[in-house]
Amino acid sequence: MPMRSAASPRRWPRSCATTWVSLATLLAAILLPAPATAYTAQEARKLAGEYKNDGVRAYQDGRVGEAVEKLSAAIDINLNDFFAHFYLGLAYRDLRRYTEAHRVLEITTHLDPRYLPSYVALGDVALGQGDPDEARTWFQTALNRQATYSPALDGMGRLAEARGDEDAAIISYRRAIDANRGYPDPYVHLGALYHRQERVDDAIALFQEAIHFQPGFAKGYLYLGIAYGRLGLRTQAASLLAKSAELKPEDPEPHIAMGDLLAAWEDRIQARKQYETALLLGPQRFEPRRGLAELARREGRYQEADDLLDQALTLPGLSDATRTDLLALQTTLRREARRAETARHRLALARAAADADDGGSLETATAPVAGPGSEESARELGWSWLETARLRHDAGDLAGA
Repeated sequence: MPMRSAASPRRWPRSCATTWVSLATLLAAILLPAPATAYTAQEARKLAGEYKNDGVRAYQDGRVGEAVEKLSAAIDINLNDFFAHFYLGLAYRDLRRYTEAHRVLEITTHLDPRYLPSYVALGDVALGQGDPDEARTWFQTALNRQATYSPALDGMGRLAEARGDEDAAIISYRRAIDANRGYPDPYVHLGALYHRQERVDDAIALFQEAIHFQPGFAKGYLYLGIAYGRLGLRTQAASLLAKSAELKPEDPEPHIAMGDLLAAWEDRIQARKQYETALLLGPQRFEPRRGLAELARREGRYQEADDLLDQALTLPGLSDATRTDLLALQTTLRREARRAETARHRLALARAAADADDGGSLETATAPVAGPGSEESARELGWSWLETARLRHDAGDLAGA
């Protein structure tokens, strides 16, 4: 048998080679990603249509987060799907993701320049961003194409309100109602304006009309519930707000409104639960944080309240009026916190004085003591007679709180 030379390559047995090939195949199957499923054009269109339909249905049912997911998937497959873009823009608008909403809705104006709701939605986004001039441009664009287009007239009313011109707002809302009696939004917006003007009966009538024309209109139940709540009709208010939340389960508005009413009724535990639910549903909303800050303030938790207001002030899209309101509340809060700290400090001094006094009581420590040297003794304990009187007053206030 011939000897193998030293330079000859070593040959592995056939069984070993087969084993290595099998291992390599197994590792490749584990480590390498599976090839993407290939769809025919017809299958891709069908899948995109299913995503779009599911997304539109989710949006109409108030499941806005799910709508964003489904509609985004539809657009990934079909970049030119108009209604997927439109409803995705509405969903972003409702979530107050205004930059994304503007980007998506502007695409719809290129895909179909004749579709007027796109211009109104862009006006809504501009109002949310605090840009009334741009909002007017979009609303006016829709009106230039159709002078009696009710949603655009309603938008002009909201624009007038944002600018503080309530008379112009009422005129625009009335024009919107006259242009389309079945469109519910101007009824609600005009009713809300009347409600702020203390025209409660007129407001309630408008809210009821909105629900009559569109029984599934969540905003109608919301505002009617708020109106009844402020009239003290608790059962009716709770029922209407629950109906609004049922119609739009991902909308924080009913929970904010219920939190406000419960706080006004001094039911702080339930109010806090409603605000916390609203905060989960709408993390970009300032109202739940403001409500929670008010509750913390009433309970003397000033630092917690201050932190909540700081968070609210950093949120995007705050109007100038909202920012001014939050800053004013924070200023008041900090002033109250300083007063409370001063009262606690004086009460601590009073207790220390009481411990040092023979009588061992707060009344003995704070009452004027007759006899020679009494004023000097009070000063040695850190008092003057004026401070003693102030202490008695502050201690009584603190006990009452």
